[in-house]
Amino acid sequence: MISTLKANFGVEINHYLEVDFRTFQSVVDAISTVPIYIPYPAREDKTGLYVPFPGCVQLNGSASLAYVRSRSLEYYSVPKQRWMSADTVPDIDRIQRQQDFIRRIAGIAVQKSLNDPLKANDIADRVVKYLKVDQGLSKDDMLSLVDAFRTIDPNDPNALGFQTLPWTEGPLQAGQSVLYPNTQDSHYQTILASLSDGGGSAPATTAATLAPSAVTVKVLNASGRAGVASTTLSSLNGIGFKGTAVGNDARGSVTTTEVRYRTGAKAAAQTVAGYVLPSPRFVEDAQLTDADVAVVLGSDFTGISSPTGTSGSSASAGSAAGSTTVTTAPGGLSGSSAAAPSTTVFGAPASKAPPC
Repeated sequence: MISTLKANFGVEINHYLEVDFRTFQSVVDAISTVPIYIPYPAREDKTGLYVPFPGCVQLNGSASLAYVRSRSLEYYSVPKQRWMSADTVPDIDRIQRQQDFIRRIAGIAVQKSLNDPLKANDIADRVVKYLKVDQGLSKDDMLSLVDAFRTIDPNDPNALGFQTLPWTEGPLQAGQSVLYPNTQDSHYQTILASLSDGGGSAPATTAATLAPSAVTVKVLNASGRAGVASTTLSSLNGIGFKGTAVGNDARGSVTTTEVRYRTGAKAAAQTVAGYVLPSPRFVEDAQLTDADVAVVLGSDFTGISSPTGTSGSSASAGSAAGSTTVTTAPGGLSGSSAAAPSTTVFGAPASKAPPC
């Protein structure tokens, strides 16, 4: 596996940790149950997942394994009185459930460890014994990681970053559908660059570092919603950014909103990104010459707003050109490839309550 990653992506692998099914269950049980929002009665015959009562469900180790392995997840439709598929692209939706689950369990571990290094080390002790690691990874290395992760805000969904390579459907293999990396998507190279240099081209923070009046912007529409580029530029101008250019992105549509910045304008990108909802993808663009930053509005774009602690007017963009509601996908994942379960198909979802 290590050789394959190096050969295909040029990524240097420093250490190896193996988590098999038994280990995964043990890790969950060693930390706690994990609350997951499941909007409808759910089942997965192949993994054994069965949730007759939806809502905020506490999953133990075995139930967690059944949940994250599910790629034939079904919800029960009250209007249609039958079980129906909950996923649009099962493999991709399964990946997103897994990423969301890891973020949640990491948040639980961090929350239990805040301001208590003894508790943090105790959790590490209980988890490490279930892991298979390379000979070069010592217990001190693991405890150093624990100390580093204790600074993460478990309530911040962006504190832990997960990426899925852009994908496309390709030729069937043995009669089965196959997903292939979409190497033509600009995000593909961004992810590989991030892995290769240990941090990528994305600025370390999205906090504003320049006055808006010092930054020129243009806005390109790839959201699929007519007129949203003009509305967004007007909002940015209202905050103080300079720029008059709007247009459509040559790619037609993109999923994730991008803040593209000319070479040397990373600080300008950080400033603009602090106003873009949700947090955008950063792309250095050597071809960008007519502005410091180009904001490419993806289908996930919800608006423009002044970040906490900054001056300037607060504005919302997009509502005039179409809905800016963030949909919730199966499993409670925000912004996944799947659309939110339709109430006309599944009925009214269960209420979502803390700690979900």
